Amino acid sequence: MNYRELLSLFQNSNTEFLVAHNTRNSMIPIPHLHPQFEIYYNISGGDSYFINDRFISVKPYDLVIIPKLQIHKSIRSLKSDYNAYVVNFTDNIINTVLNLPMLGNIDMEPLPFIDLSQ
Repeated sequence: MNYRELLSLFQNSNTEFLVAHNTRNSMIPIPHLHPQFEIYYNISGGDSYFINDRFISVKPYDLVIIPKLQIHKSIRSLKSDYNAYVVNFTDNIINTVLNLPMLGNIDMEPLPFIDLSQ
């Protein structure tokens, strides 16, 4: 799948859950945003990640969580092969998981913000 097809899928507001394996040829080369949350898992070749107005350094096996509707882009290293996984999901997926009977009355407090720039 080329990056234009991926971008089209990501920006389609009807796509509730999507997993993509990104390589040098399939990554989206431009900053973009979409109505889904995104989990970015860098296997190799990711050098940094741009989110809104900040660059975050990433190493192999780092995980980056991007809120919905945030401009973002992965920046790959030219020294190694790019290999990453991206999971996109909507509020509906979160609500479905939180309403699973097995979770019962577990208090699902939001996680505190962790500043990765330090």
